[in-house]
Amino acid sequence: MKSPIFLSAFAIGAQLHAAVISINFNRNNDEVFASNVSAGAVAVTNWNQMAPQGTPSGTDVALVDDSGAGTTATVTYSANGTWAQGGANTSDGNISLLKGYLDDSNGAAIAVVTLNNIPYAQYDVYVYGIGDSDPGDLLNQYTLNDGNGDINFSYLRGANLSAGQTPVEASPSVEGHYFRINGLASSSFTLNNDNNRGDGRSPIAGIQIVQIPEPSTHLTFLAASLLLLRRKR
Repeated sequence: MKSPIFLSAFAIGAQLHAAVISINFNRNNDEVFASNVSAGAVAVTNWNQMAPQGTPSGTDVALVDDSGAGTTATVTYSANGTWAQGGANTSDGNISLLKGYLDDSNGAAIAVVTLNNIPYAQYDVYVYGIGDSDPGDLLNQYTLNDGNGDINFSYLRGANLSAGQTPVEASPSVEGHYFRINGLASSSFTLNNDNNRGDGRSPIAGIQIVQIPEPSTHLTFLAASLLLLRRKR
């Protein structure tokens, strides 16, 4: 049986859980992605489901976090079109996350996603997308602007996931399913795809905003832990 000291430390440590806001764009119309289905590189439930395949826009959509609680954050998005790979998947959250996406329709127009009123002082952003073309030689390209200038990034498209697999972090030289931008602090940002390659698609399949706990929270946890250890002696 664990001691009361261990349980108290565990309870304090649980408070360090970083909140996550997760958004899934354009699943198939018959896709099942329930609130209790976990997905993402930061695996959480309560994904915010945007309109299904064929609806390429939404305005000031209210967002919940991974606990299901409402937040101040909203998302507005638009694209020239949408697309989804293959038939519906009903069992695996990561497959559902990557299957459908906002499309830029062969370069004719970009897809734009704007997040407003983000409630976290600091956070990381995960941008998901693989498309439906051959992986490996296709470079997804994006621009994120948080009011402090453009952040340009790109990554090599990875292969479709099989059931039970998790998304792989990508880079311009590593195939994968998402790219991570660390340490943003603005209350809003705008993301757009800006692919100018021949295939013309840099999909936006999903976004996660992952809170970075404030340093004061970590210090509180450390101080409490040291106090408990001292009392144990």
